[in-house]
Amino acid sequence: MRFLVCLSALLLWSGVGCAGVQPAPGRVALDTGGGAFAAVSVRDRKGCVKWYSEQFGMRETFTYVSEAGDVGISVLSAPGLTLEIQEHAAAAPADTGADKGFLRHGIFKFGVHVQEVDGAVATLKAAGARVVVAPFDDDNNRVRTAVLADPCGNTVQLLKRL
Repeated sequence: MRFLVCLSALLLWSGVGCAGVQPAPGRVALDTGGGAFAAVSVRDRKGCVKWYSEQFGMRETFTYVSEAGDVGISVLSAPGLTLEIQEHAAAAPADTGADKGFLRHGIFKFGVHVQEVDGAVATLKAAGARVVVAPFDDDNNRVRTAVLADPCGNTVQLLKRL
């Protein structure tokens, strides 16, 4: 099963108008300066680690492989983002592809803020990503955004605040 943890809403709105705001009693206070975390389950952990390391400059900070070799986990880090990549021999692909992932219940994508959306799309497309939603300005949320499928089949949303 391909599993995607989506923090795009948190990434989209983190830090916007939140400085010094205290949550209402009984609500969790978010640390918007702590960055984002996402986890994906893939069939080729080493290939995905290589792709994310090369394309986003992420550094592998943790690796675990079970004694039997049926589970592998890598954690990649970059400023503002921690990405956990897991490979389980018993996992099965999801029923829908990246461009239909929004039709699954549960979390279906994660997002990263980039310095320039169009250039990032071109770079990632040349590196094997597939464009699911071409870049566009979302004036309601004050971002330029695009959605891609990485070579592992995961849905990744790119965002740049306008």
